Amino acid sequence: MNLQSMTGFARSAAESEGTSIAWEVKSVNGKSAEVRLRLPQGFDRLETSVRQTVQKRFARGNFQATLTVGRAAARQAQPVVNEAFLKDLAGLAKRLQEQFGTEPATADGLLSLRGVLDIPEAMETEEERAALD
Repeated sequence: MNLQSMTGFARSAAESEGTSIAWEVKSVNGKSAEVRLRLPQGFDRLETSVRQTVQKRFARGNFQATLTVGRAAARQAQPVVNEAFLKDLAGLAKRLQEQFGTEPATADGLLSLRGVLDIPEAMETEEERAALD
């Protein structure tokens, strides 16, 4: 096999036990092997091994690798609302409206504020994490 170009694109996907994963890798010519990664939150642990894998296989090229992970609804944790904080913010918004004539607060506006709504990561066992990695 004779490679004529260092430009490429690859996509690989798999699904197991309600979790789907997909890797997309793009490459262009470069003088050395450079790897840029986009990993979902909680998958930073893979960065070193992915970089090493690419750099073992390729001496040159600029690579951009993106990992996408999807989980079935049953595996996703339920959202948690910090109701005390939400109540305080709603009260503050009401006072601002009364004092300064601001627009009334909306539910989506209040829920979008940092610290009001949290969507925790689903808990996974060490075995599940190792299999996913």
